[in-house]
Amino acid sequence: MCEFLQGAVLSQKIREVVKGKNARCAVAFWGKDAEKELFGPGPLEWSNVQIVCDLSMGGTNPATLRALGAPDNPNIRYLDGLHAKVFMSDLGAVVGSANASNNGIGFMGGNAQLLEAGTYFGPDSDSCRTISDWFDDLSKRKSKRIDSTALNAAQLAWNSRRKGSAQSNVQIDRGFLDYDPEVHGLVHVLWRNWNGNVKEYCSLDGLQAPRSWQNLATEDYDIINSWVADFLPEGRNSEVVFFFANDVRRCAEIHEEYPLLYFQNKKKETQSPPFNFEDEMLSAAYLQVIMEDRYEVLRCAPDRGRWLVRDHLHDMHRFWRDVQEEYRRRQGGN
Repeated sequence: MCEFLQGAVLSQKIREVVKGKNARCAVAFWGKDAEKELFGPGPLEWSNVQIVCDLSMGGTNPATLRALGAPDNPNIRYLDGLHAKVFMSDLGAVVGSANASNNGIGFMGGNAQLLEAGTYFGPDSDSCRTISDWFDDLSKRKSKRIDSTALNAAQLAWNSRRKGSAQSNVQIDRGFLDYDPEVHGLVHVLWRNWNGNVKEYCSLDGLQAPRSWQNLATEDYDIINSWVADFLPEGRNSEVVFFFANDVRRCAEIHEEYPLLYFQNKKKETQSPPFNFEDEMLSAAYLQVIMEDRYEVLRCAPDRGRWLVRDHLHDMHRFWRDVQEEYRRRQGGN
């Protein structure tokens, strides 16, 4: 059996197929909440799904990968350059143009934003057996498991693709509990072990930078045009400084291992903050969580070796969720 489908009929057939047993998907891009929309309301329905996706082009939402169990689920895999859209199970296979996204399939009861087309093959067809063999080869031989390193790389690609679309100079009064790093942009959690006078250092170039807006970061990862929550890892009495890293200067003469100084240049444009930073309870919750043992990886000391931002993006997302939980706890105590 072979059937050509398009639009809403295609979306419905994809939903039907992936609800079957032995669900397997070789689909390039995965949007927010795709796991709930396609496989069911909870992890029990997602646990046995096999997925191969692309991470290199920035079209797969890392939040969806985490929800599906990455980096701990060996069934969640990637192949950079994959552009296929194949959904299959014991109910048959759909091969077409639709990604696992709101644009491609249509989520939350709505129609897809794009007009997609595809073909359905019945489970007993020769084509379906050929597709199954192709997927097995793709999954077992050609793709790689999405481990922590791959998940962080996916986050880098996702962030990079979205930087240019963020609004600038728009005042937002979003509450902290409404903040979603996947939607509003990750605020990087960065330590600082140098407390020199950045304003004096930058005045050589006539730049304006308050002394507290400073951060020594690593050369391997460009955080330019991102929001940063900067702290001195000195305990819960430390100060948390939020700034928009819209400028960078080399300062190897100050610190050889971390030669880049990121700061907010008042003469350059900034993007709107993802939530209201002027919240004392937020700062208190931040400092409470950052000093807990599980976040020692986000605190650095000279004897811990080279600290790379790209190695800790998954930890930063988890960190903000835990800060929100601590924030709620403190709200309940008032």
